Amino acid sequence: MIRGAETSIAVKDANRRHPNRGVDSMAIERPKHDLRSTVRAGASAKSPPPFRAVGVAALPVEVREYCGLDRIDFADVVSVEGGPSRTAESWARTILGDVPNLPEILIWQVAFRGRLDRRRSRDLVAGWRITHRDDHRISLETPSSVLSLRVIVTAVDKRVESITCVRFDTTRGKVIWKVIEPLHGFAVPRMVAKGLASATREDS
Repeated sequence: MIRGAETSIAVKDANRRHPNRGVDSMAIERPKHDLRSTVRAGASAKSPPPFRAVGVAALPVEVREYCGLDRIDFADVVSVEGGPSRTAESWARTILGDVPNLPEILIWQVAFRGRLDRRRSRDLVAGWRITHRDDHRISLETPSSVLSLRVIVTAVDKRVESITCVRFDTTRGKVIWKVIEPLHGFAVPRMVAKGLASATREDS
């Protein structure tokens, strides 16, 4: 999940939004020009920017149960509110796209020793295989020899969440993810913001 906008976007401290979760999350300070940067990154000026919570404690209990991993070494949740009513699959395709781009393909092949399927298919989202889908949740996975990674998109009412769960299966996987994670943390909130803006335009 590497796509993102070129400009900066404000990411709220998840502890302020979810004080009861006890999340040990990474907070990114809101810039003074956050309204302009949010609009440039693709989010609607009327919609709050995405916020990101990092850590297994950030995961809802039900996500830990259905992510399909017996151990979770890294997790984050990127959430946004105010979007139009859509299925989780529709949101996943709006945020991630139907097929992977070249940087995503190369990162999976070179860094993670895996692959993203390049076909356009109803059983794939941006090269990820769909393992579960209903109106409110879609779960995605793709093979790798160094780590196991799940992407889950949920859509309930006007709230959309993009959830990433990772298990390190090798030392290489742990080291590579440590290098990739800042890029992941930079890109995913921007992808969610652009997806929100796109869905809002299409449904307006």
